[in-house]
Formats: sequence, C-alpha cells, structure tokens
Amino acid sequence: MEDEIKEELIDQPLDGYSGPEGLVGPEGLLAELKKRLMNRVLDAELTAHLGRGKHAWANGGNVRSGRSGKTLRSDDGKLAIEVPRDRKGELEPALAPKRQRRFDGFGEVIVSLRSRGLTVRDVQERLLGMHKVEVSPMLIPNATEAVAEEVEQWQSRPLERELLAQEVTSLLLKEELTNMTLS
Repeated sequence: MEDEIKEELIDQPLDGYSGPEGLVGPEGLLAELKKRLMNRVLDAELTAHLGRGKHAWANGGNVRSGRSGKTLRSDDGKLAIEVPRDRKGELEPALAPKRQRRFDGFGEVIVSLRSRGLTVRDVQERLLGMHKVEVSPMLIPNATEAVAEEVEQWQSRPLERELLAQEVTSLLLKEELTNMTLS
C-alpha cells in the first residue's frame, strides 16, 4: 500500500501563517522542510545501502559512522545538510553525491509529487527524468515517513504569543467579513 501525505500535515503548519516571509524566506517553513527532508532522505539512503535500520544489529558488516556537514547552493540560497557516513565509505548518496555543491528543487519535487498522490514508481521516474537520480523503491516511502515525523514535531511546538494573537485576530476578521458579506 502506498503512503500518502495527509492534508492535515500540510494544513497544520500553515495555521499560524502570517505572510510570505514566514513561508518562503531564508528561515521560512519551506527552507526548514527542505533541509529536514534532505537529511531524512539521506538517512533513508544509508538505511537502504546497509540493508537494515538505524539500531539494528550489524553482525560484523558495514555500519553507520556519524555524519558530515555539507553546504549546498540551491534556488533559495545556502542549504546546510548533514550527510550520514558508513564505516567502509561505500555509500554514494544519490541525493547529494560526493563533491556536488549545487542542488535545485529536489525537496519541493518530492513533497509536491507525493502530495498529489503519485505512486512510489511515479516519483522514481520523475526523479530520474528531472534530476538524473536513480533511487530504490524503498527510499521514497522511508523518506515520506521520515518527513511526516518531522512535520508532526514541528506542528506540536509551542506557539509564540504573537503568533497566537495573529491567529485570533485573523479568525475575528474572517468572521466579520463573512457577516458583512451575508448582510
């Protein structure tokens, strides 16, 4: 069964929407989601490469060995990510290959394609066509699940007082406008 990104996961982060700068700015929601998505996809790539989860018994084979910081230039500016390593150095990340410093649009592509209900196979074909990146069928659902966890954590953060006041003001304004329209 294919995983889908639920509408609630998209709607909740926008509950406190106050303007485009909070969404698309360098410190905005999309930049943070792109960074976290890339980190989760890279983790999923290592999991697929090793053939076992993060805390599974290694039994003498290749194992996880920390992370390396990497800064990519993207459409939105600099993007600092953490690339996981394996002890034998055999991992060749498809998402952010070694010595690659430029990255354009990948995070938006995954989120956009999965939110439109595309299957894992469809997403794989698009990634291959657009980014010349071949990924395993296991990678896309793992990345989608990992991103869902990040979104849930972000949604459960405590709201700032100003944000809450803006939300209440927006609701009151919406109600007032609705009443004016009905009159």
